[in-house]
Amino acid sequence: MMTLAVTLGEYSHGELDTAKAHSKNPVGPDGKPSLGKPHWSPNKQGTRMMRLRCPYCGYTVRTTAKWLEYGNPAPPGKK
Repeated sequence: MMTLAVTLGEYSHGELDTAKAHSKNPVGPDGKPSLGKPHWSPNKQGTRMMRLRCPYCGYTVRTTAKWLEYGNPAPPGKK
């Protein structure tokens, strides 16, 4: 590292600005602050399904709130 520092010389313009390091908006490669949180893919879609579990036999099913308005699902073999 010392050899590298001697080879590069002084960098008076290379002072670190710690205020930018703690900013809420990250800085992009062009040096300008980005407009929002960084992400590399589209947002994940949330699920609208509700998980239900029978307390007696442990049967698990997923359904939407719409179908729960009609009644609770019954485990297979029970009506």
